[in-house]
Amino acid sequence: MEGSTAGFADRLFGSQNQIAIMDHLAEWTRLHLDARFASAQLYDHKRKRLRVVAQREFVPGLLNQFGEIPLTSGTVCASRAPADGNFNSRCDA
Repeated sequence: MEGSTAGFADRLFGSQNQIAIMDHLAEWTRLHLDARFASAQLYDHKRKRLRVVAQREFVPGLLNQFGEIPLTSGTVCASRAPADGNFNSRCDA
């Protein structure tokens, strides 16, 4: 695992692209947490929505439906977001 972790760190921190970083995180989550599916989401502050920017193994139709969700959607990810969308004031996961 140490070798794969080092390779991951090189790919993650060597990337200048935020989407590529999220893609590496989704893949790491899937592989190292033995997850069948994985996704990474970014918060759109203006629209107060979470947007899937990287995923592994999801059916495309599912992403068409849930690729972008409002914080009020009731999903697990959205429910962990602060109601006011101010992620800077929140430090617990």
